[in-house]
Amino acid sequence: MASDDLGLTGLIVCSDSGYADVVRAILARHPKVDAQTAHGETALIRATIRGHLEVVNALLEAGVDTNIEDSSGKDALQWANEKGFAAIVDALKKAASIPTPTASAPVNQPESAPGSLHHKLIPNQQIRDIVPNRSALIHNRQASLSPHGDAAKLQF
Repeated sequence: MASDDLGLTGLIVCSDSGYADVVRAILARHPKVDAQTAHGETALIRATIRGHLEVVNALLEAGVDTNIEDSSGKDALQWANEKGFAAIVDALKKAASIPTPTASAPVNQPESAPGSLHHKLIPNQQIRDIVPNRSALIHNRQASLSPHGDAAKLQF
């Protein structure tokens, strides 16, 4: 999945915004679920920080790595504890005890190779159709996507 200069992907933006149906649609295309922003944040970390339990559950079902830390050294569980999101803490702890599903793509296959899991991108028009009022989303989320205060240049 394409990202901007801050590493923001459609999955990360939609996870941050709480668009669970859009996140599921993106996950159905088998994107790189553990992609990180310039600050090390994953879709799981952004959904956790925002308290989006339904998105967190969708990401966990897709097999995201719950142990990735952002540039502040916190993983999703640490963020959930800090924010006081008990249901997300429970979901993350439960997921940590379940083996992560493995990808069906060959290990040595490059991400961009046809047939790889990461080759299947959602066309921009499809994202435009399922993300309501994307202009407001982009403007409202630019400053809030990163706890470090960076504004993002997003395109759908």
